[in-house]
Amino acid sequence: MTLRTTINVLWGCLVAVLVAILYLQKDEYELPSGWLEIFAALAIGSLILFLACMLARWLVLAPTLAGYRRACAAGDWVRADRLCSRLELYFRDSSPTLLKLRMQRASALMTLQQYAEAKNVLDQMRQVALAPEELPWVLNSVAWCELEVGQPNKAIETARSALAAAEACRYPNIRYCKGTLGAAYVVAEQPEKGIPYLQEALGPGGGSPGRYFRGFTAAEISRAVQYAGGHNKAQATRAFFLGQALEKIGQTEEAKEAYEFAVHVYPDGEYGKLAQEKLNDLK
Repeated sequence: MTLRTTINVLWGCLVAVLVAILYLQKDEYELPSGWLEIFAALAIGSLILFLACMLARWLVLAPTLAGYRRACAAGDWVRADRLCSRLELYFRDSSPTLLKLRMQRASALMTLQQYAEAKNVLDQMRQVALAPEELPWVLNSVAWCELEVGQPNKAIETARSALAAAEACRYPNIRYCKGTLGAAYVVAEQPEKGIPYLQEALGPGGGSPGRYFRGFTAAEISRAVQYAGGHNKAQATRAFFLGQALEKIGQTEEAKEAYEFAVHVYPDGEYGKLAQEKLNDLK
């Protein structure tokens, strides 16, 4: 049973209870006669409907929203996705709330590595008019999902659109778009095109593609680690794909440095572990 159906059923039950209570107590009240009686009945009926609706929402919707927030805070993405799907059905007529819920659900599905399902949610979001600051996030997320499901060429096209949208609205997280585009080029066997985007996404350092990490001081590495606002997972992902790009063009030593950087910033993450495997293979 959906949230909306549950609330409607409970609402109907509460209205019936309140009407029954009012009927049983009718002898204790003196209702006005004539046309005033009609207005009084309408007013009382409206009040009953309003109170029943508010009580039904409080009994059903509030616990679901609270449970969803707790699941997100605890990182229980399976439960969060289930509750979010129920909330989506309830808020289907409220575009801003529905859009926010779909963004959260897509993020949860991507965390669960259910990229095909996440892409379906994101595609639904693309069918409505998005605000300029929302479009880069949606397009970039679609591009990453396409990359993960084995469609790197489509991912390049979508990531380029995401980057263009980000540049047009001065999107504060534009480096995420650059990182996705760089990774898509690497997976599509175009490492030379991907390296500059990955370098820009990683942050401080600069330099030629083959010497991006060489000669970094501890302070410079620290700045690069924190460049993404503490999002070390994103930094490790970018460094891993940069390592792959450098390895593909024959710059093995520089690729090792990139892999070491990925391990350094996020050793327990997916790409930190993949980078460690690469380092083991390159010894």
